[in-house]
Amino acid sequence: MRSGTHGQLAPEALIALQARVYRHTQELELGSKVVDKAAGAIKQTLQSQQ
Repeated sequence: MRSGTHGQLAPEALIALQARVYRHTQELELGSKVVDKAAGAIKQTLQSQQ
């Protein structure tokens, strides 16, 4: 995975790392949207009970 004399990452490893970071970013964004929707639904439910 590493190449070079100073422990630099090979281009393939950098691309793989970028893909993993992108995937995790997408998962975090999706999770954030789910939490936001759930919070909105809870807020709406609580407001309708008053």
